[in-house]
Amino acid sequence: MISYWKKKNLISFLLLPLSWIYYLISKLIALLAVPKKFSKKIICIGNITAGGAGKTPTAIAIAKELQKINKKVVFAVRNYKSASAKNFLLTAKDTYDQNIVEEAFLLAEVAPTYVAPKRLQAIESACESDADFVIVDDGMQNPHFAKDVKILVIDGVQRFGNGMLMPAGPLRDLQSSVGKADIVVKINFQEEKLKDIYYADGVMEMPSNFDSNAKYIAFAAIGCPEKFFMSLRREGVDLIEEVKFPDHHIYNNKDYEHLRNLASEHKGKLITTRKDAIKLKGYDDIVVVDYKIIFENAKKIIELVTNASNK
Repeated sequence: MISYWKKKNLISFLLLPLSWIYYLISKLIALLAVPKKFSKKIICIGNITAGGAGKTPTAIAIAKELQKINKKVVFAVRNYKSASAKNFLLTAKDTYDQNIVEEAFLLAEVAPTYVAPKRLQAIESACESDADFVIVDDGMQNPHFAKDVKILVIDGVQRFGNGMLMPAGPLRDLQSSVGKADIVVKINFQEEKLKDIYYADGVMEMPSNFDSNAKYIAFAAIGCPEKFFMSLRREGVDLIEEVKFPDHHIYNNKDYEHLRNLASEHKGKLITTRKDAIKLKGYDDIVVVDYKIIFENAKKIIELVTNASNK
């Protein structure tokens, strides 16, 4: 998350007029749009903040719960890395391609994933499959397709930042839009639980090569690297250096050499996220941490999803 998005400040107030222009344009587009309906059940998993809320891990968790009850699931993802890219169908057998968004490869490990330059194109391709459900990773504010189930994810660390609309803050929509979701999932919230809100824990899974006695240099190129670093510290990992790269950064040999030099200098090991690791194939000396969502009431969530009617 951009630093001035965390708290209200001079920069955010100076940008406030642009925020209202952004809001009015987005609402005008939504007003004029005619949402396309599909024969498949469309589950849209999104948030109202820009990046880092846990949409992809939540999409994976929902898919796995549906697979447990023998439902066929596919994912639909917009490939915002390349507006001129072709449509792709990814499976677990596919290797990383820097022209395709990283999230697509994480999703493809769980179920077939349809990728296209426009989200509507990806959904259209996904609906040609024999799946029971199409899970759309992101797109809550996209007015061009009908959503049978809207699952809104709110992260307990980021929450709503400074509470202001983009670009003054991280909000894609007003906080009041939370009430328009069919299911609200709050991740890592500690306060009193509210009725009609579904809670989940974000759990870090350490691999077999993790050494709890070692010192680590953590690095990440994700929406909110600070959340990853904080989670590591909460797990008791001894971090001696934190290295942030821009979201979706493509690592090169120079980056890796820099990280290796840091590890050598501090006599430590490198540790990163699964999303980053898919871009670093062949580097077996890096400790890769998986992040999973565990619902407190998965049965009820899946019941709501499966019972939803096509809208």
